[in-house]
Amino acid sequence: YGGIEQRWLVVESQKRRESDLKSLEKKIQKELGTIEKKLKDLSPHNFACKPDAIKAANQLFKKSKYHQLASINTQVVFLKDENGSDSCHYKVQGAASLCLEKVESLKKQAGRFVLATNVLDIEALTSEKML
Repeated sequence: YGGIEQRWLVVESQKRRESDLKSLEKKIQKELGTIEKKLKDLSPHNFACKPDAIKAANQLFKKSKYHQLASINTQVVFLKDENGSDSCHYKVQGAASLCLEKVESLKKQAGRFVLATNVLDIEALTSEKML
């Protein structure tokens, strides 16, 4: 790695796993709160067409690490313009759900870390000594 020969030791720790899972749960809840707030802030906006409304809802989830757009609902709204005639607009509402594939992958990784050394001789530095 990095042009240097190394020996890696993959370690799995139960205490680290518990800590990682607790931290992951906090991150999931924090992201859910952020996304729900953004969805709520999006709902009063008027869009010129249905695809624009759907695109705006989908944009909220592009950077999401743990959630996905579970449902989306658009509704047509007629508003009076300056001339007094009706103009058609769209509003959007959506709901978030946990993206199970992403979360399960992260849960499997929880508690694991790598120790690396450039001491290649296993007799000079055993795995137990690395720990």
